[in-house]
Amino acid sequence: MNINTLKLLNEVTLRCLNETDEKKIIGTFTELAVSVLNADFGFVWISKKNHTFELIYQSHALPYKPLPPTRSGRNTRVYNNSEPDFVSVVKKRKDKYDVSKYMKSFVIIPIAFQDNIYGNIIICFKRPENFSAEKRISCTLIGSNIAQVMTIYRNNVVLKENENYRRKMREEELRTEFLADAMHEIRTPLAIIKGTIDLALKSGRVLSHSVAINSINTEIEHLTLILSELSLLMSKDAPVKRKIQTKKINLSPFMTVISSRWKSLANKRGISIKMKNIPAVSIFADESYLNKLFTNIVKNAIVYGKDNGHISIHGRLKGGLAIIDIQDDGMGISRSDTGRIFERFYMVDKSRTDFNGYNRTGLGLAITKWIAEAHGGKVTVKSTLGKGSTFSVYLPFIEK
Repeated sequence: MNINTLKLLNEVTLRCLNETDEKKIIGTFTELAVSVLNADFGFVWISKKNHTFELIYQSHALPYKPLPPTRSGRNTRVYNNSEPDFVSVVKKRKDKYDVSKYMKSFVIIPIAFQDNIYGNIIICFKRPENFSAEKRISCTLIGSNIAQVMTIYRNNVVLKENENYRRKMREEELRTEFLADAMHEIRTPLAIIKGTIDLALKSGRVLSHSVAINSINTEIEHLTLILSELSLLMSKDAPVKRKIQTKKINLSPFMTVISSRWKSLANKRGISIKMKNIPAVSIFADESYLNKLFTNIVKNAIVYGKDNGHISIHGRLKGGLAIIDIQDDGMGISRSDTGRIFERFYMVDKSRTDFNGYNRTGLGLAITKWIAEAHGGKVTVKSTLGKGSTFSVYLPFIEK
């Protein structure tokens, strides 16, 4: 086997290791064999679980339709023995398997490596071929290399399937926990509503009724928010995204409103909010969703920030994106949790409560991620436990 052939085989092997389609791997090696052996066409039989063969690839120049191998035929023997079968003279037959009019010689190459046997490559010649020692070695190496690549490919597929299964099972566990927590939060305002109504009915005073109605209205708004967020996260992404109604929004004044809205709450804990360098650009966005995105992040910065701490909101432009960094000096997030806080149904610590006394649902950051991606952007986080976090929102802008 000459050095150029060996080099070509190695290049194809390395390239196919990154391939994500097994049929392309098989086709690439088949055409390599046709080229290296100076043949005319080729095709591949892959063994199925019921001990039959499936035609998985054929050259464009294949002049006939190959019939499935029989259990006593050459293909089956090659598959069982894992050794190439070189046929220098194709004899004429009187049955349907007569191929003498299409070729004068052929070789059946087993796709085999150690205990892994997958099928056969059949390489055909329209002329007589004596198969030199070099070509015989080439056939064996091609069969071995494709088997090695297929083994790696199939092992990776199994690993990915197992990972997907484990991920789905974990998501189902988190979904169950999440729904249980959500139902618990829903029960709280319902209990308050019922208690308020009972007290108002017992008092019989108009003033009590007025206070009760205001209290009930507050709880209903809270319930509406919970159900809205549940609906958003439990829906399929594509139909929900079509409901987004975008308009041109000037980013700088928009962020000023966000900052001002939360300053009174931050002041109660002695936390200062400073905003600087917000780019004077516009973006196309759904104002309601965008408000929810930044509200979730700023709210978390206050809730998990330290007393008398600081929150910084600053902006920058990079590669067509407006980037808003929201930095706090609060409790921070552990490295193990940082990679998962945007997942649906994931909560870092279910024992923590929100500033308004309600149990947290873990919905906020999952919604934040969805909104950013629905607007063609993304949201990232960098955090150090005990020192604080920086959430960065990336959104495409349209003009300065």
